[in-house]
Order: sequence, then C-alpha cells, then structure tokens
Amino acid sequence: MKSEERKVDTAGVSQKLSAKEVSTILSVSVHQVRIWANEGVLRSYRLSPHILRFEREDVLQFLKESVVTND
Repeated sequence: MKSEERKVDTAGVSQKLSAKEVSTILSVSVHQVRIWANEGVLRSYRLSPHILRFEREDVLQFLKESVVTND
C-alpha cells in the first residue's frame, strides 16, 4: 500500500521563526535580534529562558518599518 502525500493548507497559519532565521532575514547578528526582542522592539515569544520564536508577519512588519529611505 502506497502512502498518500497530503498537502496541508498553511494559508492563515502563522509561521514561527528562530532568532537565527530572523537574523538572516534582517541581515543582523543573532545577538542583535535577541537585544531587540529583550527591549521589546521586535515582538517575540519565549518558549524557555533561552529559546525565542518570532512570527513571520511581525518580522516583516519590523523590516518594513525599519527601512530608511533616501529623500
């Protein structure tokens, strides 16, 4: 019996990112991501004293708000 491949609709499902993944998206160090999270500048969720998770939408909003334009 072949196993069926199931497709899961992830539309509307939030994606949790690690500090390392966020640092890659924002082009900063993991340390800087943790500083912003601890300061409340970047919204995060603490799973344990050393593990943070970030919502993809929060990171993208942070990135959008942080872009400096040259006028």
